[in-house]
Amino acid sequence: MICPVCKSDMIVVEYHKIELDYCTVCKGVWFDGGEFELLLDSSGLEKVKRFVDNILNSPEAASTEKKRKCPICGSKMQKTATDQQPRIIIDMCRHGHGLWFDGGEL
Repeated sequence: MICPVCKSDMIVVEYHKIELDYCTVCKGVWFDGGEFELLLDSSGLEKVKRFVDNILNSPEAASTEKKRKCPICGSKMQKTATDQQPRIIIDMCRHGHGLWFDGGEL
């Protein structure tokens, strides 16, 4: 898979039995649709589950960041933001293919 930020080839890493795509250049992480939720569900923390629901159901966030393309379907991803500080802008495929976290956002 190609990184949506720096266009480098990403590597597949396994974390808690979930295969993630990781960019060794810009340190970003791609979660295929449902993988982020699976990871957080395994934590068993209700607070974390609410955090995910907030991300997935929030309106598009205003951002100066360039819109990135989904590495699966190529469509421009929606910017969504956490409501907690520090505010994190997450790229989300509008077609449900996954979530992109820039390096340092996880």
